[in-house]
Amino acid sequence: MECIQYNLLDLIDDFPNSMSNVNDLRLEMEKYNDAKQRITEFQEEMKLRLLHQGASSVEIVRFYILCIRTFRYLDPSCELLLPVVEMMEEYCRTYRKDMVHAVVKRIREDDDNSLCPDPEDTYVFDADELGKSVSEGYYPLCEDKGEFFERQWLERKSLDIVAMLFTLCETQESLAKENFVKEYQDQLGKALLKDPGYDTETEIIRLEKINERLLGGAMQSCSIMIKDMEKSAQLNDRIRKSTSVWPTDFKALVLSRHYWMDPEDDIPEQTLRLDTPCIESMEIYEQKYPIIQPSRTLNWLPEQGSVTIELTFKSRTIEMSVDPITATVISQFSTKDITFTAKQIAKNIGVPSKIAFKSLVFWQQQNILAITKDHHFQLVEE
Repeated sequence: MECIQYNLLDLIDDFPNSMSNVNDLRLEMEKYNDAKQRITEFQEEMKLRLLHQGASSVEIVRFYILCIRTFRYLDPSCELLLPVVEMMEEYCRTYRKDMVHAVVKRIREDDDNSLCPDPEDTYVFDADELGKSVSEGYYPLCEDKGEFFERQWLERKSLDIVAMLFTLCETQESLAKENFVKEYQDQLGKALLKDPGYDTETEIIRLEKINERLLGGAMQSCSIMIKDMEKSAQLNDRIRKSTSVWPTDFKALVLSRHYWMDPEDDIPEQTLRLDTPCIESMEIYEQKYPIIQPSRTLNWLPEQGSVTIELTFKSRTIEMSVDPITATVISQFSTKDITFTAKQIAKNIGVPSKIAFKSLVFWQQQNILAITKDHHFQLVEE
């Protein structure tokens, strides 16, 4: 009977569709007693096909998740998974400074809770464990035996994919918890500022699940950021009701400086020249805000937030949400006859040329602007 040669890396990459073949491979390894040899070969193949600078950290995270799921099916004892996890952790910690970004991005994209285990399988990190990896030799004490059991520990932890991903966030310079919380806070802040109608309820549930693992209120800063959004909505409503001239399309976000930026950083000086209607709305807000919040002061950050704009042309109408700088850039083009260089736009709206050019390129990619031979930008159509 001819033996079928299965490529373990390909089986993992196609899991769970390859589940039947993985089961065949398990029986084959039991028959020939060559599991360790196959794992060694698999590790070498990973170095060639995955663990190199040509592969993205997002792809490595995706494969890491599949690896855990496949090996748990192949070998529930995690004897085969342990050396693979050690190898991938060491590689990511040494060579992948953007791994934290990829991990947080994947966890935040888990809207269907595909990464979350059954509640009883949620892994809660011990205080002494945070920031330490499998390869560093930290294993919780097994109370009934009185010694460390790394394989049994991994068998327990690998039931929780989010907990396993968290371990990848450690670098040689800093601990996993510090890196994870900082990156999560950054990605959450960008999402909240970009979308005024952001689904905070989903975010609250996600934060609660993370807090279950980390304990100690690790995600408190992110919770406060969400509360800022809710309080801002209430403030806007109160100010809108207190004046008859409040524009319905203007909304301010009042952010807690300590949680949205480094408290030691200076608040950036306002440079963006906003349109007159927006400036007038800000002035109204400044007049009413001290009445509602007498102990607080406001410092505007006009470059932050989002603007919903509608562009009407002869052949089409486009509506989209963009950042204030990008919206202000396109507002400079009223007809097809008007052209500007990046430097001219930067001077007109009060931002650096590099930033203005970035927004101009965005509109070019949207087929709204075109660049001429003499490096001027103009509308594609009236």
